[in-house]
Amino acid sequence: LGDLNDLITDEPEHNVFQMFLDEPEEYRFADFDIALNDIDQWSYPSWPSHLDHILITNELFDDLENDGSTVETIRIDDYLPGGWSQYESNISDHRPVAMKLEMNEVVVEVDEPTYTSQVLVYPNPAGAYIEVSFPQTKEALKLTLSNTQGQTIRSFELPAGSQAWTINTDPFSTGVYFLSLHSARQIVGQTRVNIVR
Repeated sequence: LGDLNDLITDEPEHNVFQMFLDEPEEYRFADFDIALNDIDQWSYPSWPSHLDHILITNELFDDLENDGSTVETIRIDDYLPGGWSQYESNISDHRPVAMKLEMNEVVVEVDEPTYTSQVLVYPNPAGAYIEVSFPQTKEALKLTLSNTQGQTIRSFELPAGSQAWTINTDPFSTGVYFLSLHSARQIVGQTRVNIVR
């Protein structure tokens, strides 16, 4: 993307972009139609040529084809009293090329978790201990106690099949803390704990 200073319409033996053009299933110059069409829409009218390109990979091909997607040279000089002369003197010798994509909805399928996000703490406010309970899991978990600045105060490795864990709060001062229960893949649950002395 940018002032690449070469033409995507050059003959193959002189085209620095040929490696991308040779793999149309992988790469596409979104501005190729601009380069092939009206000289008034080219990004470098002083030359005249179209040297500013937007190269995309195949993940965006379908989005580029959507009705709301556009690629165009933005002719800012059309809005200046001095036209191209003023634009070239004060801004740039190239016009910007922009792309707007109307994105397709992406549906991501994920496996159903083997647990729920419910994490219970008793008592809360807590004195000398906290009893943390949660639905039984099929995998090992990590229980983390953090302060309000997000700093980890203590972590506990919980074996697979756990349903509860007791934390001795004697080492901790009065305040608000956050308990997070993590699997290897994601946060299972979080809750706030008040410790009082």
